[in-house]
Amino acid sequence: MRKGAIVLVLFIAIEALAQPAAAGDGSPQIQSLVPASGSAGSPIDVTGRGFAEENTVYFGTVAVHHVHLAASAGIACTIASSCQPGIVQTLKLAVPGKLTRGSYIVKVRNARGTSNAVRFEVSR
Repeated sequence: MRKGAIVLVLFIAIEALAQPAAAGDGSPQIQSLVPASGSAGSPIDVTGRGFAEENTVYFGTVAVHHVHLAASAGIACTIASSCQPGIVQTLKLAVPGKLTRGSYIVKVRNARGTSNAVRFEVSR
């Protein structure tokens, strides 16, 4: 009977890791923009949690629709208390070509909600 309990716990742990980890309410959370600045039309990676299979990324009021997940990676923590275990996800897209030089607030919106705001600088 003890073996069965161990298998059940392992199954539950695997199922938990398969689910995206996001902000406390399940809405998207942006952790970083790489690069943090660039020109209109250049590629950008948005890394965070709580992204869905289909997302809309906003640069100010300019929307990039139908942005799909490019990557997901599981993180397991063993020592560092500051580590956030779960699934870290990446969206890959291009900075909208019609943006002019300046600073823009980037947000991700999907069926789960709207993310925190992160600043992106368009250099030209």
